[in-house]
Amino acid sequence: FNKILLRKMLSEILSKKIAWRKQKIGFSNFNQINFTKDKNNKEYILDDSFIRSFININKAERLFNDKINHRSRFIISSLLSIASLSKKYKLYL
Repeated sequence: FNKILLRKMLSEILSKKIAWRKQKIGFSNFNQINFTKDKNNKEYILDDSFIRSFININKAERLFNDKINHRSRFIISSLLSIASLSKKYKLYL
């Protein structure tokens, strides 16, 4: 399954049948949006306590500082989604 964290969180507020169904439509394509060099997004992600609880901050900062490629763009977009969910639902480990 893709988006495992999202599915687990949805399981707590929706029926498991909905949260774990395979016929979901994906998120918008972050590759078409130039958000990876945005300082506000970097701070939004790296200042989140939930993300800081499971990620190496030094390596995460390098994602923003190094040349952006497909892999780093994917990781940054995933972290941005997790940070948004974390702030809305007060996530913790």
